[in-house]
Amino acid sequence: MDGPAPDRRQQIIEAAFRVFSRKGFKEATNREIAAEAGIAPGLIYWYFRNKEDLFLAVAETKSLALPLARLAETLHDAPPREFFRAVARQVEATFQSETNRSAARFLLAEGLRQERLRELLRERVFGPGLAAVTRYIERQVERGRLRPVEPRVAARLFVGLIMSQVLVGLLLEMDRPSGLAPMLEEAVEVFLRGIVPQAPEDAEQAGNPAEDAGNPETHREGGQDDAAHRRRDA
Repeated sequence: MDGPAPDRRQQIIEAAFRVFSRKGFKEATNREIAAEAGIAPGLIYWYFRNKEDLFLAVAETKSLALPLARLAETLHDAPPREFFRAVARQVEATFQSETNRSAARFLLAEGLRQERLRELLRERVFGPGLAAVTRYIERQVERGRLRPVEPRVAARLFVGLIMSQVLVGLLLEMDRPSGLAPMLEEAVEVFLRGIVPQAPEDAEQAGNPAEDAGNPETHREGGQDDAAHRRRDA
């Protein structure tokens, strides 16, 4: 007997996504999903244990979790700027699709409404993606390419910085999809300035606040300038 066809499984996932989006997870039934997919209701159980399992398949297919994990594996030894820019490009490419933007709105709404779905999303969808970025940062800290930060905290800060642009710009429709790329590029640069060790020549160009703070000439000149401004204002 032949096993289940991969395209039939994806057909069911796409149908489930459409039904979940229209009715919400709680109100949707497997019978309605089967009708949307054009199959017999019992065939769903050949591929999925229950409706919850089907929801997870939709979430994994439509989210960034799997692409992000693959990216972290492929670029595990890439320089930080290359890796984080690649993540930003993956995010931008994913959310160019209106289907994926709709999926993100749906997953966010369902996760906020239902504790069990929120737990599943955290453990099976968002968690693996965050873990992939955490492992990359941990390796780069060990190699001295990044400052000695706490990897999980840094990963959450990076993912939060990137996804906030998606949330504000696209999911709330404050920007057009084409405007997301430059925002993500700048977000990457802002993040890197805080986590990549600063080269000595960069420190000289930017000035060293610690040295300025202990330099009496700096304080005296600053004080004289302030006094001159006060006299002019008076």
